[in-house]
Amino acid sequence: MRSTAIPRSIGERISARRRRIGITQGELGATVCLGPRTISDIERGKRAPGVLLPRLAEALGLHPQDLTADADPIEPAGEEHDLLSAYRALDEDGRRYFRGLVADAAAGRIAR
Repeated sequence: MRSTAIPRSIGERISARRRRIGITQGELGATVCLGPRTISDIERGKRAPGVLLPRLAEALGLHPQDLTADADPIEPAGEEHDLLSAYRALDEDGRRYFRGLVADAAAGRIAR
């Protein structure tokens, strides 16, 4: 039976989020240029993420504060989930372009 308790440590939060979005330790590690053993050590609390926290959070589609707060992060659903998945699939140039489009749309610089 799965526990419904809120993960308390940063490592537990990283593990829970990684599992929730359906990626392996190896896939997460590859995204942030770490090996799966390092990810495992972070998740088990044997290694602190330190300066890697922002990169790990971004790879998990979260803000770093989501991994350190007391409450579960809000999960995107429906169209937001689809957009987030598409964003994650882009390379850095694609992400930069996407962020520019969103900023332009929010500022009213794109005709609707």
